[in-house]
Amino acid sequence: MPPSFDVTALLAELRALESKVQIIAQRMNVIERNEQIIGRTLISHNKTLKEIESGIVERPAGGVIGGEGSQQEELALIEKSVSETEDILSKLKEQVDSNTRSIDEVKQAVAELKFLFDSLNPAELVTADQLKEFLAESHSLRGVRKSKR
Repeated sequence: MPPSFDVTALLAELRALESKVQIIAQRMNVIERNEQIIGRTLISHNKTLKEIESGIVERPAGGVIGGEGSQQEELALIEKSVSETEDILSKLKEQVDSNTRSIDEVKQAVAELKFLFDSLNPAELVTADQLKEFLAESHSLRGVRKSKR
């Protein structure tokens, strides 16, 4: 007799794996959006940095940045911000890569479970006596339901 499988447990595990894949996909979407925002921030910082280097930047109040010292300080702050943004961007890329690998592993597990379900033949998992017992229980339950009506 072939080994007995608990189909309901396998189905529950398959549903759990599918929900995990969906959660990972949602997280990846959030990470990708954050990556785009950080990329735009990085571009604007680089643009501002180039403008400062060429001495064109004006303060929001309307005055031109005065003195070489204040330009150097602002330049140092922007460079620090750009490097921090680049670090965050690289960490996000690592997370995306890690999540992609996790999704691939879960997809493979789901595919294996689906193959297992497709290859299962319920007739091979039940003996004739078990089938007769099940049919008898099912028939008696139907009789109980009809008598309650």
